[in-house]
Amino acid sequence: MILKHKRSRVLQSFNGIFVPMALQMLMYNVLSASDLIMLTYFESDSAAASGYVSRFIFVAIVFLSALSTVSSMLGAQYFGSGKRKKMFAVHNTSLYIGLVISALAFLINLFFSDQIWGTLVQDNDLLVHVQIYASYMVPSLIASAAILAFESSLRIDEQARAVSIIGGISVVLNLVLNYLLIYDRPGFEGMGIEGAGIATLIARISHFVLLLGYLFIKSGFRESVFDFYYDHHYGKNFVLTSANELIWLLTMLVYLVCIGVLPAASVLVFNYFNLFDSLVMSLYLSASIASSIYLGGKIGSSQVNIVRVAARLFEAWLFRASLIFCMLALAGYLSLAHFLPDVYQLGSLLALVCILVLLLRSMVTFYIVGVLRAGLDSGYVFKVEFGVLVCFILPVLGYIYFFDMLTIAVMFAVMLIEELLKLLIFKIRLRSADWLKSALA
Repeated sequence: MILKHKRSRVLQSFNGIFVPMALQMLMYNVLSASDLIMLTYFESDSAAASGYVSRFIFVAIVFLSALSTVSSMLGAQYFGSGKRKKMFAVHNTSLYIGLVISALAFLINLFFSDQIWGTLVQDNDLLVHVQIYASYMVPSLIASAAILAFESSLRIDEQARAVSIIGGISVVLNLVLNYLLIYDRPGFEGMGIEGAGIATLIARISHFVLLLGYLFIKSGFRESVFDFYYDHHYGKNFVLTSANELIWLLTMLVYLVCIGVLPAASVLVFNYFNLFDSLVMSLYLSASIASSIYLGGKIGSSQVNIVRVAARLFEAWLFRASLIFCMLALAGYLSLAHFLPDVYQLGSLLALVCILVLLLRSMVTFYIVGVLRAGLDSGYVFKVEFGVLVCFILPVLGYIYFFDMLTIAVMFAVMLIEELLKLLIFKIRLRSADWLKSALA
């Protein structure tokens, strides 16, 4: 049993990782919106192209994030057990695989840009803007792959504050360059969407250089960055984690197909939901990763009792925090909807259902990222995610879709039941000792 003062120390260690990471993710949310907002005032085709390409970049970032997630899980365990050589091996595996994947994406876009984007985009004016933006955003993935790997290594080494500061510098640089390069000024013709792409690429390269410089200052990194050997635990968990992310993307695609047949007011409701979801996501995903790093370190040092109690402590903390965030989101949603009659007439009950979905999703994310993956239980997570998609989401939404019974309220009700099912299953798993078996083995 952890005494009260020890519980305080556990939360202090947790917050030391969580707070800087949450601030950094919030800044990234501001940055992701800045391109769209600034380009909207410049030209509508530029704004549309920016949003379109960003969706594909997001998919790539999801898989690159899977690399760094597994690196954080295993690296924290090796760090906790004092096996620094293996920790660096995991870090380097994440780094090199990420660089290979992003470099392949760059080469494919370089040589097959006309074929790929020409097939996806039918509007010729939009196609030109898409190709210009992609020519800068796709190369930036190479820097992003290295950034994610470096940040994972530094957070494990309890350098989350430094990661946040360097990330903040990158965000500010990107925003300043956006303003300088997008718009017309005396003596300078604004570059529009090309300026936004250049700003992002310069900011990513600067972010990479700053992180690399900081890492080389840290003892041990210079000697270990080229000391590569493959860790088979990494490969297995990366495959399972990537499969989980793929299931998540397929689930989102199913919902997007359904939302595409609804009226404009319903689509607007869904857009507002996504806005609040992304803001809350930045907070509870940060908390989940912080939990994963802390628990991984304790698992590595075989402190099983502390792991079990800390997991429940984080669970209670995140539930209270999520409840507060969701109440604020509800207030914000109703405030905004009041000025939009088409949205407001759908009723506050629907808004409440949306907030309940956010609350349940926050806890499900914590169980998956913050606890089960920390215990190397990604195989169980995949089975649950796949089972819910195949046995519940596809049959139910398919029946509703084809029999023309789909409304925004029905869709959110399905989302609510989906998250509730996952919550109950993962909560039961957490209460058992089975989620720790793989890691302890």
